[in-house]
Amino acid sequence: MQRTVRDYPQVTFRQAELPLLPFIDQMFDTVVCTHTLEHIPDIRQAVKELRRVAKKRLIIVLPRQRPYRYTFDLHLHFFPYAWSVLLAMGEKRFQARLYFGWRGLVHC
Repeated sequence: MQRTVRDYPQVTFRQAELPLLPFIDQMFDTVVCTHTLEHIPDIRQAVKELRRVAKKRLIIVLPRQRPYRYTFDLHLHFFPYAWSVLLAMGEKRFQARLYFGWRGLVHC
């Protein structure tokens, strides 16, 4: 992170935790969340917070992965199918799209 901050002095970086983002409602036109929600205990609250700060679009990228008994990753949630993502989020207002083997969920 320090190298990225040094290489892009024109960008302001802020570190925060879901589900309590330090931004006002609808602050960003587009919010992109990649490879994060599978590590968050309360997915529904995290998505609610991401939607709060997104004005037009919320793009969520998750690994399409099945749970295994023995694994090296630290995922709390697994999303082998599009419906498993929707079920975890408790949402029906999302449109699932397939991007090169990954499921990208675009807020509608």
